[in-house]
Amino acid sequence: VGFFFILPALLMTSLIFLYPLIQAFDVSFQRHLLHKPHLNAYIGLENYLHLLISDEQFRQTMLNTATFVVATVLVVLVSGCLVAGLLARHQLRYKRSLVPDRYQIWFLLPMLMTPAVTGTIFRIFIWDYDFGLANWMLTNVGLSRVPWLIKPNTAMISVIITEVWSHVPLA
Repeated sequence: VGFFFILPALLMTSLIFLYPLIQAFDVSFQRHLLHKPHLNAYIGLENYLHLLISDEQFRQTMLNTATFVVATVLVVLVSGCLVAGLLARHQLRYKRSLVPDRYQIWFLLPMLMTPAVTGTIFRIFIWDYDFGLANWMLTNVGLSRVPWLIKPNTAMISVIITEVWSHVPLA
């Protein structure tokens, strides 16, 4: 009986989400020319074959995404386990954790910040070429500044570090 009360909401939600999904899937098998709509036609898998075979930018994007996901997941899992080991209360030998209780809340700070705030803070205060903390530390040790967010290799590293910092409390 309770199911019939939520049936209208389920139907509307299904229509709102499923119709655009099915429509987008249908359009992906078509050639759409907005300036010449009379030439629109079904072309089957041609769009997908073009992406997989001849689009170098698509392949590079997939490689970047795979690199980001694998690196982030591995580092978050390892560092999350290390942080959990530091914060855990060992019942056998120790009565308290290695990190005092009053400092443990600071490990949750990255989780409490929204991604937009995290990205902005890291872009301005950590990765900035002129005033960022990373380049300040490099110049203090006698090394040259690094354009963290300009070159593709260093940009990937800096985004991975930012993402890892943000997700370690969740691991």
